[in-house]
Amino acid sequence: MPDIRALAKRWLMGQIDWFTYCVNLYGPYQGHETDRHRWGYDYDALRLTILEAGFMNVQPYDWAPVDGMECPRDWWILGVRGVK
Repeated sequence: MPDIRALAKRWLMGQIDWFTYCVNLYGPYQGHETDRHRWGYDYDALRLTILEAGFMNVQPYDWAPVDGMECPRDWWILGVRGVK
């Protein structure tokens, strides 16, 4: 999911344009409701939400390979890993 703090910083510094900011913030809507982002998180908010869902040891995702998962890796991608 997009890291809204990282996106906002880059946008305010003029490092990304408004279109890139908005597409990543709201989702790349292409005619399917599942394309839309329903909520935005930074690391602290996502970590707290996942802890409240019963996960433990929530850490930033280290981009290690996970069988059956293909995850894009870029500066604006927010990923965490936890244990349930």
